[in-house]
Amino acid sequence: MSRVTLRPLALSDVDVLVAYRNDPVVVRFQSWSSYSVEDARALVTAPGGEWRQWGISLDGALIGDIGLRTFDQARQGEIGFTLAPSARGKGYAFEACSLVLAHAFGELRFHRVVAAIDPANAAAAALLARLGFRREGLEKASVFLHGRWVDDERWAILAEEFGAPS
Repeated sequence: MSRVTLRPLALSDVDVLVAYRNDPVVVRFQSWSSYSVEDARALVTAPGGEWRQWGISLDGALIGDIGLRTFDQARQGEIGFTLAPSARGKGYAFEACSLVLAHAFGELRFHRVVAAIDPANAAAAALLARLGFRREGLEKASVFLHGRWVDDERWAILAEEFGAPS
């Protein structure tokens, strides 16, 4: 049983979103350099689109957020997650990702889900491996981030691999 729940983000989450998304530990591996109140409001009020975003909640408190992007006529997706530094190392990201993957491979009947991470993000790589993702490759200097070109590591999992014993 999961200790976390996924819920829609709300305007009441804006201050918490801004706080953890501006933490230097978080910013290091994300596409933004700073995260404003306007950015958070836009994320919370964005109508559905190719990305669906949920808040990760623990005992009612927002501790992170997770998104699922749909592409290839809803047969494939991409997962992305952000967790407040105070909530890291406790298994919450694993639980949240497991819930999203169960939704993607169950209800949505996805064939495949991918993830892209900075190769220096050892915690994200370990999480993806624990979830059953496999590393598919490295795209050298393919993302311009924080004023420089950085590598992008690609991971993926197929529907039949999800939940299979490793």
